Amino acid sequence: MSEDPALDRRLPVLRKQRGAGIYMAYSIAGALLLGAGALSLGHLSTYRPSVVSQPAIAGQAKVQPSDQAAPASPGVLAQAQPPSQPPPPPTAPPATIRLPSVTVKMPAPSDVAAPPPPANPAAAAAPAATTPPPLTTEPVPPPAAAASPPPGASPVADAPPTTSADAGDAPVNLIAANGLPLPPPEKPPAPGRRLGKCPAGTDVADMIETGPAGRLPRIAGNGCMSWLAYASDFDHLDRERPRLGVAIIGIGLSEPLTQKAIETLPPGTTLVFMPETPNLDRWIQRARERGLEAVLLLPSQNPQGVAERGMPALQKGLAPAENVRRLRAVLARATGYVGVAVLPSPVLEDAATLRPLLTEIRDRGLLVLEFERWNGKSLVHSISRELGVPYSTDIDSPIAWVDRFNANGRETTAADVDAGLGEVEKYVRTARFGLGWSLARPLAVDRIAAWAAGARTRGILIAPVTGVTECAESCQKRLPRAQQPPAPPDSTR
Repeated sequence: MSEDPALDRRLPVLRKQRGAGIYMAYSIAGALLLGAGALSLGHLSTYRPSVVSQPAIAGQAKVQPSDQAAPASPGVLAQAQPPSQPPPPPTAPPATIRLPSVTVKMPAPSDVAAPPPPANPAAAAAPAATTPPPLTTEPVPPPAAAASPPPGASPVADAPPTTSADAGDAPVNLIAANGLPLPPPEKPPAPGRRLGKCPAGTDVADMIETGPAGRLPRIAGNGCMSWLAYASDFDHLDRERPRLGVAIIGIGLSEPLTQKAIETLPPGTTLVFMPETPNLDRWIQRARERGLEAVLLLPSQNPQGVAERGMPALQKGLAPAENVRRLRAVLARATGYVGVAVLPSPVLEDAATLRPLLTEIRDRGLLVLEFERWNGKSLVHSISRELGVPYSTDIDSPIAWVDRFNANGRETTAADVDAGLGEVEKYVRTARFGLGWSLARPLAVDRIAAWAAGARTRGILIAPVTGVTECAESCQKRLPRAQQPPAPPDSTR
């Protein structure tokens, strides 16, 4: 020791060196601990298959164990967690869960952050069918209505059947893309009923042509024409009773009068509508439901040369294309009418002006009704017979105008209308065929309705315009031919 005690306190004290035996003891103890750990891991691995190989029950998915032994059970724990929580990285190869027709793979360690997309595109539209439920060891009772699964199958409760590449025998998918059940198949169309006098199964849509002018009538593919399709129910084979047609001109300008005429006039009456009538389609439909026939009045040049109000009128000397355009504008106003009506006009006396118009009327499958043919030099009848247009007109003598108001400088009375109806009825009893008419007036509508009730008891048949229409030889050739029954076998053989 030095003479200074403080210097002695700063000097290091030499430690005694240990022998090699202590290190040998530490090595043996570590080896024993490692062996015990290895034995415990091997003991746990023998119990792992019993956890994942339980029988599949309703509401669970069957997990196939991996071919390689796993040193621990992180894979089982990852499957037991809810699907919304990302599982911890497993150390074993990815396990496989098989549904009836969809294969879903558990994520590999490298894909934990980004799960792989579903193998089936339909799985994205129906997540409930592709997301496996959490595994559990507690038994879940199957639904009462569910059928027992076949051996080896692993059904999922309420999972819709789908198809995939690994399930060729899977049922057809009955679930729409939005996850809702598909609607039931549409019912087969009902067989078409007979339309007027046309063949059975005639489609109304086949008789309408849509163009720049609007919806125009046309002849159907089976030859049916509007004057036959929209004809009211009338027995054309009744030859015993005389036929008397009654037409009311100017329907549509007054809504109350139009409604009154439709509701009170007898079935078989012909209503001549003004083309500018508001809601013309609706009025014609209501008239047809009551058994009345509809005709459109063509605006034409007045004999005095005064331009009429309303839609552009047909004019003599106008370019044929312009007159046809004006005619189509009238025809496109509605559907459901049987033809057109014309009043005396210079247009009817000029063949160059009239022929293109009647050709258009013929090609549209319509009839033409002419009033007061005797009042001028009309060519409508002769050209109609030549072209094959169905033609009808009123009685020439006596005058068919049954309510000749202001004829003698005074207003028409009910007695005057009754007298006019009596004259046309007397004429028809002899001629067996004819048509009378009246302007749309409340008095005339009331008297015609009252007269028609007694005319039936007197043997008069109230006929629509189609029941008093002439269809000449050229018109007959254009009619659709009904299918003839097979001829009976010859009994003489």
